[in-house]
Amino acid sequence: MSVNSTAGDTRISDLDPVSSVLPGDLVPLARGVNTLVIQLQTLITLAQGAPGAPGRDWRPDGYGPLTDPFVLATEQAGEPIIYIVDPGGDQRADLDVPLSIAGDQGGCAVGWRPDGGWVSYGPLGALPGPVGPGVPAGGSAGQILEKINGSDYNTRWIAPSAPAWGAIVGNLAAQQDLAQALNARASKTSPNVFGGRQTFDAGVSEKHVALTDGTIDLALGNYFSMTVNSPVTFSVQNEPTGVASFVLELTNGGVYPPTWFSGVTFPGGRQPILTAAGDDVLVFFKLPGSKWRGFLAAEMK
Repeated sequence: MSVNSTAGDTRISDLDPVSSVLPGDLVPLARGVNTLVIQLQTLITLAQGAPGAPGRDWRPDGYGPLTDPFVLATEQAGEPIIYIVDPGGDQRADLDVPLSIAGDQGGCAVGWRPDGGWVSYGPLGALPGPVGPGVPAGGSAGQILEKINGSDYNTRWIAPSAPAWGAIVGNLAAQQDLAQALNARASKTSPNVFGGRQTFDAGVSEKHVALTDGTIDLALGNYFSMTVNSPVTFSVQNEPTGVASFVLELTNGGVYPPTWFSGVTFPGGRQPILTAAGDDVLVFFKLPGSKWRGFLAAEMK
């Protein structure tokens, strides 16, 4: 049996694993056992790295071949030990004895302690530290990180919930959903009601409606025009409940004086006289609950 060793008289029970033992320290053992011993749990703790960092290499209590006489001597000594077996150095007659380190242990770290017996730590290397803070491993494309509870670093990957009005998730797809929701609430094809004063920093363009008959549909626009080529009777459809107004431009309206829609009044109670060769611009408006009022705004001959 070949074991690098140092004897001494410091007992394991006298050591403070945090303040007295540093990584790589050689701690001698009483009773003259030919090995260097560090308490098993102390050695593992010192070999661990900071959270999330690799562990540091540590110095074993001994190294060499693993033989049956060495196993027996260690158990009889009754003291914990960490031992590095030489590559190809497992020389036990039966590799399944002791059973807890069954199999070829060449190149591995093994340990023994009175309250646990033999244990194999696998191939020699630094021991990893505990899981550190930060983003947990795993997850898949499109998932987000969720806090599980108030404990530090207690997070998990989840699929984002479907965006809803008033709870928009801050990603591009959700912002597009928000734009669609706003468009739905301010429809371009149905009436909208604005409860406050509206301010526009640019010009407002209104639709021009060219009439082919006398139907003035206020759902289509507020500026209408028509060339009068035959007798025409005007009517107004889709009147709003509040204040309403529209402009009507007639070309050659005097050739066939129009029949106006029911209830409209003109200044002095007289219908305007329209030009037979040119344009006339008429303006109509009404207040809630009142009749339509009209007047000739301009005659363009």
